[in-house]
Amino acid sequence: MFASATKKTFREINFSTLNGEEGGKEDRPLIVQFCGNDPQQILTSAKALEPYCDAVDINLGCPQDIAKKGKYGAFLQDEWDLIYDISECWPFGLA
Repeated sequence: MFASATKKTFREINFSTLNGEEGGKEDRPLIVQFCGNDPQQILTSAKALEPYCDAVDINLGCPQDIAKKGKYGAFLQDEWDLIYDISECWPFGLA
């Protein structure tokens, strides 16, 4: 959702860089966590926040039913090839 061009309001509510509320000098170190199962969307989202954070974390632990339905969180652990594909997205400096 974060990477989607149609979700500008979602981004502004969850990570407001316009007003300096996120990623400022007082907000360090800042680690951003994403959940998802699309390597390209996660990469796009991470790149959008690269100037504002120090690290990106991929949620591999959420055990909730919504995570199972969306195939993210702990349920990604059933898809090791997909986790590998997601982790291969990090050559741009965020680790």
